[in-house]
Amino acid sequence: MFRVKRNNTSIKEKTIVIMKEITSIITLLLIQHVLSYVREGERCVDKTSRVSGQCLQPQHCQSANKDFFERGIRPTFCEYSNKRILICCTEKQQVRPSVRPVWQNNNANSNKFRALERVSERKCKEYNKGVVPIYFGKYIFGGTNANPEDFPHMGAVGWLDYLGDYNFGCGGSLISPRFVLTAGHCISKARSINPLPGAVGWLDYQGDYNFGCGGSLISPRFVLTAGHCISKARSINPLPVIVRLGNVDLDPKYKNGYPLIDATIRTIHKHPDYRPPSRYNDIALLELTQDMNITDDVRPACLWTKYDFENYTTVTATGWGVTENTTIPTNVLQMVSLNLYSNEVCDPVMPRDRNWNGFAPTQMCAGVFTGGKDTCQGDSGAPLQITPKPREKIHYIVGVTSFGGRCAQKGHPAIYTRVSSYLDWIESIVWPNE
Repeated sequence: MFRVKRNNTSIKEKTIVIMKEITSIITLLLIQHVLSYVREGERCVDKTSRVSGQCLQPQHCQSANKDFFERGIRPTFCEYSNKRILICCTEKQQVRPSVRPVWQNNNANSNKFRALERVSERKCKEYNKGVVPIYFGKYIFGGTNANPEDFPHMGAVGWLDYLGDYNFGCGGSLISPRFVLTAGHCISKARSINPLPGAVGWLDYQGDYNFGCGGSLISPRFVLTAGHCISKARSINPLPVIVRLGNVDLDPKYKNGYPLIDATIRTIHKHPDYRPPSRYNDIALLELTQDMNITDDVRPACLWTKYDFENYTTVTATGWGVTENTTIPTNVLQMVSLNLYSNEVCDPVMPRDRNWNGFAPTQMCAGVFTGGKDTCQGDSGAPLQITPKPREKIHYIVGVTSFGGRCAQKGHPAIYTRVSSYLDWIESIVWPNE
């Protein structure tokens, strides 16, 4: 009995020793886990730039989102798990961006990352759902007349003269059922007796509409244009009045079987950093009083979301500006193919003045250095566009016509506002709840 008791005691002692060893191992593992746990706000080093930063949640790092969307640069991850993502944020002051973070877990069993589509990309697919490919017709100075249905997002910004007639001096692009994108300067400079834009149109003393700017429908309610189109009164009226859509010919007497739609402007959204007569941040949005019905004749354009232009070397400019045969804007929408140039190529040939002192990253350059083709007076606010699938007429706006030197003269390209640089601002106004 005594010997059995000693054996039981030996077993108990061994069990205690084993339990102590297991406890020690677990304790060491816990300590290691705690030491390796990354806390938000810890210091880190970005692997791409070799710059120190802080570990933050993606939605709190605007620079990382900007790098990803505009340059395709993926972030350095401090932690990437099914429960939490922290990235190395190198900006000095972290703020919440106006778009959602671009990285998230696909699901609980996946360790891959994917980029969330921007709201403008999702809306592009929505607006162009069911588009049927059609014949692409013959393919502004040095340009040709556009065919009906070629550019269903195009709008002329018009002013009303004192006789009740519209005068169109700017172009614009429909970017949603309610908004038109145009140039900021389309609302900034006095044009004879005209007030602000509305093609985009002003009201003159004769009561006629004067269309001095263009615009692009980018949603059923919004038109994208230039900031200079809307910053100063042009006549007896302080604001633009209408955007004319639906037809390549602005003359209401011209009948070609396509409707001429005059959409009244409800609100003008000028970019908060546009300071005329400065020629930077030259971009604006025109909110229409009601949504446009999306048809073959009136359809929002898509917005280009990348900083560069991939393999594209040319773009199409459209507008109702001055042509080579006249000194007054044309009633028929013109289109012309222009070369894309890097800012470094254009910078030496563009003259400086007190309102423009060289290219900003938010600007871009296009034209033909040999001359003969260009955007000109009256094309302000109208779009530069890339059309990956020409037969489907789905256009991506890459730029807004801002300013240039001498129309279509040799060695004088023009300067455009780079749309991708303003996506956060555009999306916050056009699709605020998406």
